[in-house]
Amino acid sequence: MKKIISFFAALLCAAFVFAEARVTESCLKLLDDFFDLRMELSCLDTEKDVSVPVNRLEEFKTKRSSEINSLSREEKAVVNSLIGMERYNYLFGKPENKELLKKELKVFVDEYEAFTKDKKNEDFDSWVLTVKADLLSCYITVSTKDVMKYGLVIKEYYETACKISPDFFLSPMNLGQWYYWAPGISGGSKKKALSYCETAYKNSRKPYKKYYACIHYSQMLFENKMTDKAFEILSEADSVCPGSYWLKTIRENNEKGKSLYEYNSRKTE
Repeated sequence: MKKIISFFAALLCAAFVFAEARVTESCLKLLDDFFDLRMELSCLDTEKDVSVPVNRLEEFKTKRSSEINSLSREEKAVVNSLIGMERYNYLFGKPENKELLKKELKVFVDEYEAFTKDKKNEDFDSWVLTVKADLLSCYITVSTKDVMKYGLVIKEYYETACKISPDFFLSPMNLGQWYYWAPGISGGSKKKALSYCETAYKNSRKPYKKYYACIHYSQMLFENKMTDKAFEILSEADSVCPGSYWLKTIRENNEKGKSLYEYNSRKTE
């Protein structure tokens, strides 16, 4: 059980999901601004104090509340869940936060269940599917009794989202990470993981998309022993976000022979 929880927690630490699909321009603008903020916050050293990024996330949600409230039910669930999951990423490291995070995430899970229950995956666009997959991955790290209920369907959400919109950016990236973490008997494969992350890299256009795609593609290259190319791709992320503390941490671990995924795995043990 502990190994299963570590798998999903590490996946979430690595990256959480959003995708490009049939959403309104106003929603896309909100998401662009949110991910720009997320990239900016990655420049902070949060090893000892996470109050600054947590407060900045709350400020973003408060200042943009009227825009969020004007969205459709599905879009609102996507935006609120993504902000909540980023808050989770900062607070998850401390055991005393577990019950608080479980309560907060359950609100998002219940909202999703309310409008997706008894419907087929194909009835929803890729935003809804990918964020639901990521949300459930997040939730079962703090609600272990739900691992079997949700754990096996997460991959299906990612796969369906990728089929609906093959030009996705982060959906194939997270599906790639699923293949990385899954045991071989369940279909895990580092080669498939590399292939999906390469797709995400090729699909990246805006700066923050390139930033995250470069990071995860580089680390899959590193895992597949292609270290020279891995460092080359990681340098591309540097050009997008100079001074990133996250990149500094990744590079330090790479120099010790450890990938980002090994680092995240140790953080969740």
